[in-house]
Amino acid sequence: MARGEGARVAEAAMRGQLDRAGMYRESGHEHFNGSVVAPIFAEGRRVVEMYGKKLSTRLRKGTPQHLYLPGPHRGVWKEEALENTKEVILCESLIDALTFWCAGYRHVTAFAVLPLLVELHARSDRRDSIHFRSR
Repeated sequence: MARGEGARVAEAAMRGQLDRAGMYRESGHEHFNGSVVAPIFAEGRRVVEMYGKKLSTRLRKGTPQHLYLPGPHRGVWKEEALENTKEVILCESLIDALTFWCAGYRHVTAFAVLPLLVELHARSDRRDSIHFRSR
């Protein structure tokens, strides 16, 4: 096999994996083109979601600034991170939540996981001590 042939085979295999993961649209264009992309992990360091934030603000009308893979959205924090806190910082986007996380705030989440947060609140034995506040 020629040297270029092996690279083409590897590239085709990688593109197939990315396509199955939802990284390409039906048109063949990359879903997160022009975005900073962060993987979202579940237990065992398994990627369960991808988040992208467009770098440019000069976009066609209707183009979203924040992108996720198609399907249900999942959180970036672990349930136990919220168990021993009286306050949760709820952000509009994952990039905002990551900013808080990098600043040392571990009790942070984003709107994409609001249903999960409400479910955790309902299951919590501390329901009466956890309150939701907005700005």
